[in-house]
Amino acid sequence: MSRAGLDFAQLVRGLDLAVFDAGRGAEPLAALSLLGEPPAWLDAVCPRESWVGDGLDDALPFLANFLVDAAEFWGGDPVQGDAGRDDPGPRGRVSSGPWTEEGVDGELHTLEAFALVAQGRRILCVERLGEDHVERQRVLQRARETDLDRGRLARAERQIAAMHAELDARHRDLTYVFERLALGSAVLDAEGRVGFLSQAAAGWLGVSAEEALGQEWSALFEARTDVAAELGARRVQAGSGPRVAARLGARSLEVDVQADPRSPDGRIVFVYDRTEVQELRSALAGQARFEQLLGKSLAMRQVYELIDDLAPYTTTVLIEGETGTGKELVARALHTRSPRKDGPFVAVNCAGFTESLLSSQLFGHRRGSFTGASADHVGYFEAASGGSLFLDEIGDIPLEVQTRILRVLQEREVTRVGENEPRAIDVRVVCATHKSLAEEVEAGRFRKDLLYRIRVGRVQLPALLERREDIPLLAEAFLQQITSELGKPLRSIDADAIGLMLDYAWPGNVRELRSAIEFGVVRAKADSLRAGDLPPEVLELAPLAHMASGDADEADEERRKILAALRSAGGNRSAAAKLLGVSRATFYRRLVRFGDDPEL
Repeated sequence: MSRAGLDFAQLVRGLDLAVFDAGRGAEPLAALSLLGEPPAWLDAVCPRESWVGDGLDDALPFLANFLVDAAEFWGGDPVQGDAGRDDPGPRGRVSSGPWTEEGVDGELHTLEAFALVAQGRRILCVERLGEDHVERQRVLQRARETDLDRGRLARAERQIAAMHAELDARHRDLTYVFERLALGSAVLDAEGRVGFLSQAAAGWLGVSAEEALGQEWSALFEARTDVAAELGARRVQAGSGPRVAARLGARSLEVDVQADPRSPDGRIVFVYDRTEVQELRSALAGQARFEQLLGKSLAMRQVYELIDDLAPYTTTVLIEGETGTGKELVARALHTRSPRKDGPFVAVNCAGFTESLLSSQLFGHRRGSFTGASADHVGYFEAASGGSLFLDEIGDIPLEVQTRILRVLQEREVTRVGENEPRAIDVRVVCATHKSLAEEVEAGRFRKDLLYRIRVGRVQLPALLERREDIPLLAEAFLQQITSELGKPLRSIDADAIGLMLDYAWPGNVRELRSAIEFGVVRAKADSLRAGDLPPEVLELAPLAHMASGDADEADEERRKILAALRSAGGNRSAAAKLLGVSRATFYRRLVRFGDDPEL
């Protein structure tokens, strides 16, 4: 009989194996079909009907988990399969390794599964290992342990000999090396007197190591009494307490006080020179900051360049961007970098005004021109004369007011409400909107001629989603501002929190990011802002990689996220894994961990 004509059912007959055809589908678990007669031990392990379809999940969850790795071996992505491939498939086989299950007969059975490809078919074999295998494994394990013990003993003897040989050399070299580290240190007794001071610390503090011996440690910081008081009063356990910043001359230092493990009342002080780091941070911040704008992404650098191009001129500028992207900051930068920087900058939010009130505010009014007009009023156009007028949300201005604004821009003069005589103005107009004014023109809500008049210079601000690389920089800057305002010192933002912020979509852009940082600062209990301090909407989309396992509440939350991802993906497990930011294999294993709940 030719190889192509082999009957798998005949081939496996007489073997003490359970052999299955896994088919070619996306779900090998659901496609299992038994080949030939099952071995006699199969019914003792689990009911035969559970060996088909999803019944295997409950019968042998370990085997169900192995199928994830088997699917990758059989053809890569189980969704794609190996249909249409000229290559007959992978060579060799992949094994699960032995595992133990309690059968329906109440006995323990040791099983091992392996997956292979034969004649283009996915084959899964399950074997029951006998008592001789268990005993053989025990003997091999004892032999391995004995060999490891001998190896450990030999290595320990060699290490002890080497340590004795090197001890004297290390003792001689230790002081030499220590003194040349970029780390200052001091050892203090129970009264805070210096018993040892490294050369580096002595140089930074402006004293000699010999002169410092016996002195009160706090006296060495007389130039900074606040630092001296904190250091002098601190009694800490090892590893606790934040570092204290100190500025001595042109040098930026950080001082850390730790308990001396050799003496319960002694302390060890470490002094770190952060001058170079601070200078580098300042240089980087200077490169990333443009007036009051912050960002070093390509999109923001292009905005900075455009502002510099437009700033010297009096042409009108339209700033477009989503809410919270910083349109007013762009307008202020245009003013600050223009020849009008010494003139007034007047900002007006045009949203929410009635037509009559907005006209009065923009153009001014004469006393008695309407009810409540008890005095002459100078409008914003006149108030900004010689400087810049920023009209925010210009897309919300009523059509009648748009007509008057167009006339002001064309004639360079304004007529107050209730007057007939125009007044000359000298003002640069900068407008902003979060709407598409072209669509507003099509809808008849915005004058086309006014759009052309204000859209001479254009600045398109990117959404925060389009400049994710700026999120860590913005978050750190907001942390410094908010901690200073609230008087709550937080040193940094944890990497996990930054990761969650990078994953979030930020529909409210930079304004929402600042609010999220403020929320976290208020909630924070540690000396840094952690992932759990962030607002719930940021945590809601956190991928499973950011979640700890083991805690019951967190496990319930993880299960809820898996369910939500599966519903969003229409039940497609590979797509759900991508939504959650985990690998397909990890997602399948988590399903097994939760018992592959029918809801899943």
